[in-house]
Amino acid sequence: MPLFDKTAASLLISELEDSLSGELRGNEADTLSPEDRNSLLQELKEKLSPVKRSRAVVKRKITLLFKNILELSSSEEDIQITLSQLEGVRQYLAEVKIFDTKIEEIISNSSLLKYDSSILDEEIIEASHYHMRNEKLLLRMTPDQKTCSLSPASEHSRDDSMSRVEMQNILKNIQASKQEIKIPAIKCQVFKGEGDRHSFRSFLLSFQNIYGARKDVSDAAKLQYLKSLLEGNALKDIEHLPNVDENLEVALDILKNLYLDESYIIDSLFHKIDSAPNLDNKNLENIRIFLSEVRANLHELKEFGLNFFDVSSAGCKLMSHIIVDKLPSNFLRELKLLTQEEYPSLNHILDNYGRVLKSIEKGRTKNQASPKKERYSECRKQSRNDKKKSASYNASVSSEEESSKYSKADKRAEVFRNEKGKKKSSHSPPSKCKFCEGKHRMISCEKYSSPETRRERCRELNMCFNCSSLKHLSNKCPAKKYGLSNPCGKCGNRAHISALLFS
Repeated sequence: MPLFDKTAASLLISELEDSLSGELRGNEADTLSPEDRNSLLQELKEKLSPVKRSRAVVKRKITLLFKNILELSSSEEDIQITLSQLEGVRQYLAEVKIFDTKIEEIISNSSLLKYDSSILDEEIIEASHYHMRNEKLLLRMTPDQKTCSLSPASEHSRDDSMSRVEMQNILKNIQASKQEIKIPAIKCQVFKGEGDRHSFRSFLLSFQNIYGARKDVSDAAKLQYLKSLLEGNALKDIEHLPNVDENLEVALDILKNLYLDESYIIDSLFHKIDSAPNLDNKNLENIRIFLSEVRANLHELKEFGLNFFDVSSAGCKLMSHIIVDKLPSNFLRELKLLTQEEYPSLNHILDNYGRVLKSIEKGRTKNQASPKKERYSECRKQSRNDKKKSASYNASVSSEEESSKYSKADKRAEVFRNEKGKKKSSHSPPSKCKFCEGKHRMISCEKYSSPETRRERCRELNMCFNCSSLKHLSNKCPAKKYGLSNPCGKCGNRAHISALLFS
């Protein structure tokens, strides 16, 4: 049976609460603006902060004492220690109540209480719940003097005993203080309604991340913050709106309609991807940067409802084709070996480009080490030849004379071949330069000697920037995909001839 009639008690409590709320509010009939309320609330928090911090330290001591008691056993010595520790808990609880009284006095003396008594109600309710939970723990954890000498088995058989797990759960519910981690303040950028058409989107994301996602700040306060971050025309557009909760969305809609040009942003993102230059095999870092930027641009397009990551969509297939055409042949070859895909999709490229670049880098380091092996093999060949020569030196004199005769004949034959070759070369027509139509090779052209002048000359003649062909342009050059038969004499790249090395 209940100890008292809860219905009757509830009615009496309601009557007491109504009479008390009237006394707390006084006779003030005026309403408080959001700006004034935030100002009074901030002032009250500053006064309460040092008192609450001191109270939190004492609450922390109580929780640690309870945890220490849980570690004690049922021996007589530990029972005496338990009683001593519990007495310390009671003393600390008395200190907490003193701090509770100070906090309630500060709130009662605040001007904000005339307009809003919920702050005082919340503080009193929280304090009473805290002390109620601690009283329950004290009752449960205090050893029964009559049963202290009983065996552990009989003690555990008591119906009203509390297990250590239950005590730990109660301790978890006692929050000594809500310790907030202090992190460096992030400054939101200022928007003036000027600059490029990307600046407002950047400002809006910054505002939403710092202020928009916070649940402890009212929309009216967020609107005040928004106005403080605006200048110029942007501020004039919304400064007439009163700082009330419902006007935050109104202000954001006005700014979006005026400064958020979604069509322009989407078009500029497409242009960044499409206008990117074709990449060569020379610089792997350029490939990494290009694909990272592509990933970022595609995720931004996804925020506008354009998803190119869906493999079955036409957009993904088209974007995959555009990006593949800009990648060098060795990258595509390595990607094909890794994914076993003849036509890799956008997702294949973005998921595997890191491993592909590492594989190409490893191959280059091996190739750089290979000349040492070649020099080593040449040295071994030379040593073998020297041994053969030394062996032939020890042969008979007659064999030396015969070998010298043969060597002289070989020399005369070599001189004859060289002279014959010179005659043939004198009759062969000289090379013709495609830049200036002079009788010299393109790489030796002095009229167009710099990379800039040669590039401009290629544009004038509609000449391929890779192989100097007049039959196609650079974007359709076979060298881009298959490579030239003779690599560049300067850098070893098969994507262009020596005369067209622009970088």
